[in-house]
Amino acid sequence: KNKRKHKGPRHMAFAIYRRDFTTVDDRRHFECFALSADRCWAYAMQLKSEYESEDDRKRYRVIRKFGKAAYWADQLMKLCLERGTKKSALQADGYRSLMQGNFNMEREDWDLAMDSFIYARIVFEALSKAGDPHERDICKRKAEEIDPSIRYCYYNFKMDQDEKAQVNLSAKDIIRLVEAKKKTEKTLVANLNDVVEATKKALASKLYHISWRGRDIPVHNPKTREFLLTANPLLDQISHKTNNTELKQKLALFNKLFLAYNKTLQSIKSDIQRQSEATQEEQAVIKILHAYVSYLKTSQLIERDLAIVDSLVANYNGEVSSTENKRKRKIAASDLGILFDRLLDNLNNLENLPGIDENETITNDITTKQKKFSALRTFYLGKHFEDNHSYSTALQFYAKAESLLEKTYTTYKKLSMNPKELSSVQADIKRAKMNCLADKIIFDKMGESAVAEKGKIKSNFVKTSVSAKIFDFPPSLSQVVC
Repeated sequence: KNKRKHKGPRHMAFAIYRRDFTTVDDRRHFECFALSADRCWAYAMQLKSEYESEDDRKRYRVIRKFGKAAYWADQLMKLCLERGTKKSALQADGYRSLMQGNFNMEREDWDLAMDSFIYARIVFEALSKAGDPHERDICKRKAEEIDPSIRYCYYNFKMDQDEKAQVNLSAKDIIRLVEAKKKTEKTLVANLNDVVEATKKALASKLYHISWRGRDIPVHNPKTREFLLTANPLLDQISHKTNNTELKQKLALFNKLFLAYNKTLQSIKSDIQRQSEATQEEQAVIKILHAYVSYLKTSQLIERDLAIVDSLVANYNGEVSSTENKRKRKIAASDLGILFDRLLDNLNNLENLPGIDENETITNDITTKQKKFSALRTFYLGKHFEDNHSYSTALQFYAKAESLLEKTYTTYKKLSMNPKELSSVQADIKRAKMNCLADKIIFDKMGESAVAEKGKIKSNFVKTSVSAKIFDFPPSLSQVVC
């Protein structure tokens, strides 16, 4: 603090306390400089709208006010360089250039004014690619507002050189001027790139915007951001639960995840109800965000059902341990058919979401899954009829499942996908079809008890070693009388 003694009107001594930039410790000091610059600029604009072109006294007053606005903006930049962040210093630098451009334009110094405006446009255009949606919108609007000033200064600059010149500066010409300026301001461009990258990394964890279908979607509502951020760690935990023994824990995590998605959708629906006050662009963003969260939820519903299917198929095929099998009820084939019905419903819901048909990769994935799940659903319906001794009906379902699987094979080859995962399904269908045909013959000839006896023999045979045999084949040779 620097003390300087002054004498007042009655010769009373008082001290002026001057504070330099190094001692600033409150954000209000930054606001003081910014408000001072804005106040001088606003007053200058008011005077400019009031005075007539012949009134030189008011014109000089306007110039002085613009000069004061440029001075306070310059002080703000120096303060940000000393006590602010790198990003705030660049924001203040762009603001200072804008105020300096206004000052030089009013003085009719067209060359300097245009140079200042182009510099400010470079800064605001770069900052419009970083920050939260509100900051990005402000910087984007500010960069667009500078273009008419650049055109005006360029026109007057050329007219001063040649009064007969016809100058019309297009948007492409402005971009050309900006690119030329960037080549001379390499340090500025490097600093802007560093700030943009650092800001993107910092904001990634705050989820101010999401990327989907090749576009960035801003998330303005803080509640929506909070619920989406709650869902992200749950997805990571679910991805680590790969063992069927952890199914209960996995299903509990899925329930928490769906609760977070439901809250997110409810928050977005509240925004949709208030759309009467929003612009068309904001309405489109809210609808896309709703489709995005619906897509996430439906995709995870499919993943949840597939995890349940894997567990139930293992139970149905008797692949669980005896202790686990005692605790679980025997799964019927109809239960698996119902699950595949639910999977197909979720895939249809996914397909009907707005904008999904524009993404060829997602559409192809949905199509292949629909055909595969249809074949599996038909297969387990056939198993259901076979278990209830309706062998003729079961054979019809197996034939239908084979037909559907052939269509799935065709789709896989058409989309250049590997059909290897369908081989096991095809083998299961063929095995079940032959077994069902054998059971039908036994049932028709010998009755239900013979089928049950055949099931016991098959079960005992499976439990024995791999080298077990029902009879020797081919039979051993023996001598016969000719």
